Amino acid sequence: MRQNFLRYDPPLPYEDAEDRLKKAKSALTSANAAMEDMLNAILPPIVSEQGVQFVSKEISDQLQILQLSQQLQSQMQARQARTFGICPIRLNIYRELFDELVRQISLDCIERGILLKRVLDNVYNQIQQTQVLYESGVRYSNLKLQLKENQLEIKKINDLEAENLQLKRELNDIKFKMEGVEKNLQEKREKEKKRSDDETAFLQKHVEQLKNQLKGFIQ
Repeated sequence: MRQNFLRYDPPLPYEDAEDRLKKAKSALTSANAAMEDMLNAILPPIVSEQGVQFVSKEISDQLQILQLSQQLQSQMQARQARTFGICPIRLNIYRELFDELVRQISLDCIERGILLKRVLDNVYNQIQQTQVLYESGVRYSNLKLQLKENQLEIKKINDLEAENLQLKRELNDIKFKMEGVEKNLQEKREKEKKRSDDETAFLQKHVEQLKNQLKGFIQ
């Protein structure tokens, strides 16, 4: 079970805490507000079904501070927070820890506690803005990379289409040449056949003439 770094008093019934809640809402704008009310304003109480829990007004001793340090290490390990780089888990742990630091400083000097709380809130806002910018930069980089990959794919497709067109042209050239070769072969076959037919007819005619001459000699 996760423990909260910020120390709270035991819960009070809502009816008993109602007046303190009202004072906390106007404490930071009131000139005569008590330290307790201002503390409840910068570190709001927890309101739940069990009641209302205000932050503790008890000053931490050395043992409690040591336990807080040990609790920090335990929470970092249990919640698997990264030690370096952007880590939302580590940021949340430190934020909870800093709230306890604000509580302790406020008990010593409420003005310093309020100032520290404002500084920390400003730092958190800057961190959130930086994180938003970082995430936007990551999305932009991913989009840019995707567009580059798409452009490479488009170029690859265009290159393949150009190569396919060139192959079609070469195939058409080969077909044209083959048709020319086939036509020449056909013409040669026809010429060879005509020459063969002419030679055959000539030989047959010559044979007939020889036969007739031979018959004349015999008679």
